[in-house]
Amino acid sequence: MTNKEGEPKPAPLTLERITAMAKEMLLRNGAHIPTVLVEGVRNTAAIQIQDLEDTSAKRHIQLAEAGFMLAKTGQLGSLRQVFYVGEGWMGREMTKGTAPAIKPSEDPERKEVLLIFSIHVETQEKSLTVFEMLRTGDGQSVDLIELERTQRAESFILEAFVLGYEMGMDTTGN
Repeated sequence: MTNKEGEPKPAPLTLERITAMAKEMLLRNGAHIPTVLVEGVRNTAAIQIQDLEDTSAKRHIQLAEAGFMLAKTGQLGSLRQVFYVGEGWMGREMTKGTAPAIKPSEDPERKEVLLIFSIHVETQEKSLTVFEMLRTGDGQSVDLIELERTQRAESFILEAFVLGYEMGMDTTGN
């Protein structure tokens, strides 16, 4: 398969490929910048979000705007799938499946995690994979341990991105 310019298309994005890239970045840099990986019918793209907003509502707007702007470039065509990779905290209640009484970041038994959300746009299949980030005593990243893999996970941040992208496509006629 080739893209519009006759160059080979990149291999399709897979959870395994995304996980390997995320792990490599985390181990090399000690952190993972929030990243959206996007696969369209013509090409793929990665967007690193240097300053992720601090509230859920602001993050949704931020991701919708990013999706809109990417669609306006016309480089990807229709979306196939989108991944979000970012760091976070998981509190002890979250591991038990109950609503947290306190913010995960304030839970004394919290775990530092790497989250990978995905959405297959055509089927609306969504998933979440959570990895515990293991560090040495001086804070160096040493490994990722898979804690959870869930189908039918909700990812409002990805849904906002997809909505923004679709709005951008409507204005470009792609």
